[in-house]
Amino acid sequence: MPLPLIMLFLSMTAGTPQLAAVLAHHPRITQVSVAQVHHSYLKCGRNYRYYEPRSR
Repeated sequence: MPLPLIMLFLSMTAGTPQLAAVLAHHPRITQVSVAQVHHSYLKCGRNYRYYEPRSR
């Protein structure tokens, strides 16, 4: 039982260069509008369904 707790604690304290860059630029979530979707297709699996943009 202690091993999962130790791993959780270490993952919360670990930092990466990408995380440091995001935190340095004051991250925030904002609402945006989608102007146009050119092409997409529906991907389906057993327990999931989502739209994915089509690459050109």
